Amino acid sequence: MLEMKSIEQIIAVMKKFWARHSGGDPVVKAYQCAVDHVSKQYGVAYQTIGDLCRRRLGLKSVNDLYNLLERWTVGDPQALMQTLMENSATEGHHVIRDFFGQEIQDGVKAPSKGSEPFSVRLSAAEARKLRAMLMVKDESLSEWLSKKVSELVNREYRLWVADEADRISGTKGTGGRQ
Repeated sequence: MLEMKSIEQIIAVMKKFWARHSGGDPVVKAYQCAVDHVSKQYGVAYQTIGDLCRRRLGLKSVNDLYNLLERWTVGDPQALMQTLMENSATEGHHVIRDFFGQEIQDGVKAPSKGSEPFSVRLSAAEARKLRAMLMVKDESLSEWLSKKVSELVNREYRLWVADEADRISGTKGTGGRQ
């Protein structure tokens, strides 16, 4: 089982990989650059980090890892996330879930108390930009989306209420907008 330090190193590779891939590098080059960067960051051999991202995740070859990374880049992180979770100690699962912006427990999206889940779709390009931005900012995708959607809903709701009040009172519907 991977301990927290190993999980953090793998997540560092994933962050660097995503930044490089989002910048236009193909999967293999982005991965190799990420492993090189993280190995230097942690002061260990390239092979140590490469082994961590492959053999210690139970993968038979580096091509298995490339396939998981390729699926992730097209919007399907489930197999990569599952591989990480299955090979890591339980105390590291929250780090993995946070990284992928998922609240997943046993393959089922876990509901938050006092909230209601909604599903949205973004274009692949917009999704990649958002993930890259949030990875660099080290922010959770789910928390960022919740915050931004909440702000938008509250702003639009205030405008709608003001428009309805204007309509009911017989004044021109400006919703408080000038």
